[in-house]
Amino acid sequence: MKRHTPHHASWMLAAVVLTAAIATAALADTNRRPLPSILWDNFLTNPDGGGFDGWSYFSSERNTNVVESWAGDDAFFDVGVTVQGIGWAAIRDADYTYTAETIVLDDAFNELVSFTGLPFTALATYDWLFGYETYNGYVQTSPITLPAGHYYFAVRLAVDAAGRNMILSTGNGAINGLTEGAVQSEFFGIPDWSLFSQAFPGATPTDYAYRIHGFIDCNQNGVPDDDDIASGTSQDGNGNGIPDECEEFFALGDLDCSGSVDFDDINPFVLALSGQAAYEAQYPDCNWLNADCNGDGSVDFDDINAFVALLGS
Repeated sequence: MKRHTPHHASWMLAAVVLTAAIATAALADTNRRPLPSILWDNFLTNPDGGGFDGWSYFSSERNTNVVESWAGDDAFFDVGVTVQGIGWAAIRDADYTYTAETIVLDDAFNELVSFTGLPFTALATYDWLFGYETYNGYVQTSPITLPAGHYYFAVRLAVDAAGRNMILSTGNGAINGLTEGAVQSEFFGIPDWSLFSQAFPGATPTDYAYRIHGFIDCNQNGVPDDDDIASGTSQDGNGNGIPDECEEFFALGDLDCSGSVDFDDINPFVLALSGQAAYEAQYPDCNWLNADCNGDGSVDFDDINAFVALLGS
């Protein structure tokens, strides 16, 4: 194994210092610049005054008091997006310096992406709740490009000390999105991700205060759709602000590409279930993923109920 000389050690130290400086600069820049647009807003209570209802909270942290715990909530996008950051309302022990950890799950609670060691900022602080400082946090992530669908997002604060952090509830029992909030914590006896009222039978269903920031990205190229249109990368023949290719890509349920979802789509839908190659051989100008009616990124029998619902609508 190659042993580092003092020269290499100095280079590594410089790299660490440079990395820390970049992270600090990025955090400072977050404080100066407007945040990206809100794609999903779960600040249901007093959205301009913190977004929390002061009713309850759940642990979302990693420290010497709580080995690991998450509290998250869902978001539904009816078009592809690129997520750039996550905001939240929480309470914390303000005596410690933390980093943020984030996780994104699909609607079956499978992990899609996660980040650790992220700098974050407290956008605002409020009166203390439950004996802790109340704050709105924001963390900038690497771009997360997601197709239309149902997802869960969570943030926790991490410190190798005795700090605490708990995500606050919102909505006074009202549920936004498709489900209530979800939690996971080996420490608290919840080894698998579960909806809050499933983890605690008899408890009132609870939503947690999150905001998802980024931009609409229906063609999943990592560029805002309006920039694609302005640059000529995408066409917008009908002038509705949606790239023309997206109006074809996301015509869910329209398997014969007739422009509508009706009983004529049933046979091509069944064909799409048999496989992409067979479907595209018969419908070369249509998109096989139009059969992904539940928006989970795949075409399978789980799409049947969603397809039937589209027929009914």
